[in-house]
Amino acid sequence: MAQASVHKLSASHRAGRAIGATATTAGLAVALLGAFAQTAAPLWMEPSPEVMEQVTRCQALPPRQGRETCRQRMASTRLQDLQRGVQVADRQSTRMAR
Repeated sequence: MAQASVHKLSASHRAGRAIGATATTAGLAVALLGAFAQTAAPLWMEPSPEVMEQVTRCQALPPRQGRETCRQRMASTRLQDLQRGVQVADRQSTRMAR
């Protein structure tokens, strides 16, 4: 029955509904992605002087595989440090809440 009433609408009304539905969907997608981007961990390491120095050291290694392994270790270490920092912050906020 709902389909029968849709066909009675003019082409401009159908187009308006389609545009409205598309705009609503796009707005919800932007809102959800924006909220995710604010709460997610950064995808890239900040190019601090320390990171740049470590990358330079990795680039100085002779074989390509050695450079890749060095950069992977560096990223893994930085990620572990970041996770430790989050754990410490969680513990501190728990203590302050008591």
